[in-house]
Amino acid sequence: MSFKENDFLYIEYDLIDKEANKLVATTNEAKAKEANVYKKEMHYGKSLFIVGSEANLKGLNKEIKNLNLNESKDIILKPDEAFGDYDKNLIKVMHLSDFKSHDINPYPGMEVNIDNKIALIKAVNSGRVIVDFNNQLAGRELIFKIKITDFFNSDEDKIKALSEYENIKLKNIKIKENSCEISFGPEINKNESYFIKKQYLIDSIFKYLNIEKVNIIEEYEKQKKENNKNINNGDVQTKT
Repeated sequence: MSFKENDFLYIEYDLIDKEANKLVATTNEAKAKEANVYKKEMHYGKSLFIVGSEANLKGLNKEIKNLNLNESKDIILKPDEAFGDYDKNLIKVMHLSDFKSHDINPYPGMEVNIDNKIALIKAVNSGRVIVDFNNQLAGRELIFKIKITDFFNSDEDKIKALSEYENIKLKNIKIKENSCEISFGPEINKNESYFIKKQYLIDSIFKYLNIEKVNIIEEYEKQKKENNKNINNGDVQTKT
């Protein structure tokens, strides 16, 4: 089969810097640790891939449409199909005090988030910090070893996949015609991160599915207070 725009897939992959012959990213946790590219914040295992999404590398969007379910392929991506050419204009000089004021002690090789952009510290000297805003794989030719493991047909499965991608677990989904009802249980920590992820989930549903209305049901439970009382004879502790 061939895939089309907005198809939902799960993929497994190894991303290799062709020139250096080095693994730089993978969905396999054991491989990541062995190659010293493991990142604790990354979700390892099958990865959601929405065909045509601007979040994907341009070359992958083009190549993956001609693959089949359970098919594996090595895809070679030139820089213009991957992370673009290296741009010297994206190397900036910043004051060391800019980092110190945020309790950051920069060092060469350190990744930092500046104005929601990931940058790499290249050098620190004489109160100045050389910062590279290029993607670390800019200008590199890459080999993408990819396997398509799953294909989603139903809107329910697609919403579940989107929620897992945002790392917020759904309690229940009901879909009727062009509307859906989503419930989140009380076990989810409804902090600031949760509300941001929930909004991304809703935006993605409207963007990729034929859904025009989303109803959200949120459950909250009152936290029980524990009062401890010590009984002197035997020092027994009771909780109410």
